[in-house]
Amino acid sequence: MNGATLCHQHNKSAAPAAGRVYALSSKGVNGIKIGFTLGRANERASALNTTSVPLPFEVVYESELVPNPRAVEAAVFERLAASRVAPNREFFKVTPAEATAAIEACVGGEPGVSEIDVPAGVNEVIVRFANSLKIVVSCPS
Repeated sequence: MNGATLCHQHNKSAAPAAGRVYALSSKGVNGIKIGFTLGRANERASALNTTSVPLPFEVVYESELVPNPRAVEAAVFERLAASRVAPNREFFKVTPAEATAAIEACVGGEPGVSEIDVPAGVNEVIVRFANSLKIVVSCPS
C-alpha cells in the first residue's frame, strides 16, 4: 500500500498499530531476516546488533507504513515457507531481491492504494489485496 490514505482502520477490538515490514542481511548470518517493526528498519537492525551476531545487520528493504504489519509479515512467511531456515526463526534462504519482491507483493504494492472514492451514504469499505490481506475502513459521512 504505497502511501495509503485510508480514513481509519476499523476493528471490533483495538486496531493494530501501523508499522513496516523489513528485510535485513548480515554477512555473519545465514539467510535474510524478515520481520516487522512499529519503528524504522534501521532502528531494528541496530537493536539486533548484539554480541551474539558477528557482524551488523544491514537494511535490505523497508516497506512503507502498513496498517497491520503483523498480517503482512505472516503473509510473507507463508509465501516464503519453503525457503525458511527453521520453522521458529525469521530467517529465509532467499536473495535480497526475492525478499523484497515477497514483501512488496504481500504489502499489496501493485498497485498502491492512495485514496478510495466512497459513494454518499456508505460508511464502511472493504479493501482486499492479491495476497488475501483484507482491511476494513470506516469513512466519515
